[in-house]
Formats: sequence, C-alpha cells, structure tokens
Amino acid sequence: MSLEDDLKPPLSAAVQEYVLSAFGDDDGPQIGRDLLLSLARRVAFAREVHPRFGGMASVCAEFDELKRAYAGFGASGDPRRLCEEALDVMATCIRLVNFEEPSEEDA
Repeated sequence: MSLEDDLKPPLSAAVQEYVLSAFGDDDGPQIGRDLLLSLARRVAFAREVHPRFGGMASVCAEFDELKRAYAGFGASGDPRRLCEEALDVMATCIRLVNFEEPSEEDA
C-alpha cells in the first residue's frame, strides 16, 4: 500500500467548501484535499502496521521523532522530513482521539 498514491475519490461540494478550505490555503481546496488524503492514508497504514495502538506513549514517541527531525533540520535543510514526522504525529493523535488505545485485557 502506497501512502502517496494518486487515488482521489470524489467529495461533496459541502466537504470541499468547508472542510478542505479549512485545511488548505488561498489557492483553494486542493491543498486541503491532498493533506487530508495523506493523513487518512497514514492512519490506515498505521492501523495495518500497528493494530494495537499504544495510546499517549505512541503520540509522545512520534513527537520525539519530530523533535529529532527538527534538530537535524538545519543540517539537511529538507522540509520534507519535518512534514513526514508532523503527519505521523497527527496520525497518532487521530488514533488517540478515536480512543484506539488497547483494551485493558490487551494492555
């Protein structure tokens, strides 16, 4: 499964107008659409690779990776690494907000 494939399902006008413009910029909803699709793919991929979500510990681990990427940003100058890590933080936060922590029997 590719995280960045070109699959772009149709969305209703209301979703495009309100949701996508909130995640986009002045260039229109396309940036918001791309961001939300990328984020959705990351959440799906994370669920596939890590079916048992570690809760807040997973969020903290991803945030630590983002901080390490930021610390190394000056040397590399490549913002893609920061964006990748930020998306991973967002994906784990979505799983946390969705209450995907393992049940007490699994913990």
